[in-house]
Amino acid sequence: MMTKLQSIFSLVIQDEAVLHRSYMPFLKNGGLFIAGNRGLQIGDSVFLLLQLIDRAERIPIAAKVVWVTFPGALGNRTPGIGVQFEEPEGEAKTQIEYLLAAGLDTATSTF
Repeated sequence: MMTKLQSIFSLVIQDEAVLHRSYMPFLKNGGLFIAGNRGLQIGDSVFLLLQLIDRAERIPIAAKVVWVTFPGALGNRTPGIGVQFEEPEGEAKTQIEYLLAAGLDTATSTF
């Protein structure tokens, strides 16, 4: 039986507006959009080391790819992957929602 390798990414989000556009609170356990052509498929496992805004620590996150936007997608959408956090009420979700507390219910467009 062949086992898929887990992809590891270091992700730094230094701007609240980018965090808001990238965060997906509608996914079970939360999730993030990660721009770029990563060569991953739906169902692939990823491990993120996430650094938020002005914080020095990196948050380790186990996640799963739940969608892929390929280059050249209709509507000129940004290529990238959507990942869903594996851990319910994990550190990443808690810190992201704390930083975005006032803006989670706004109609601002996201990736």
